[in-house]
Amino acid sequence: MAWYAVYKIGDGELQSVGQSVASANDLSAKGFSSIELLDRPNPSGWNTATLVFDPVPVARKPLSVESFYDLFTDDEFDNIVAARTGTDLLIAKKVNSFITRLNAISDVSLDSQRVIDGINLLETAGLIGVGRAAEILV
Repeated sequence: MAWYAVYKIGDGELQSVGQSVASANDLSAKGFSSIELLDRPNPSGWNTATLVFDPVPVARKPLSVESFYDLFTDDEFDNIVAARTGTDLLIAKKVNSFITRLNAISDVSLDSQRVIDGINLLETAGLIGVGRAAEILV
């Protein structure tokens, strides 16, 4: 059975979601319109600009710290370890902070802003290849 989303014509604000809907003429007379949907949507994903339900991101399963480290090549991991005691003291401090935080937890969320920032730092510092941060964070 189809689902319908009823929204205000003027601003696109979602009014209701259901399996039945008034006629287009009745809705229009009250300043509303509707769209037919294939499946029951998640109302929190409603986009008032496009008048569609945007996909609601699904949280990824956390990784063990070991699995997280396995995302890096051996050369990248060697670069990261070497940077911890390298001559660039600012990079050494930031990498040490990132690694210390990782080693203090049991699970790593690739959705965490700290993890995202840390991986981007590794790429910016040249410890992992260009474009690798995006590959790792997929």
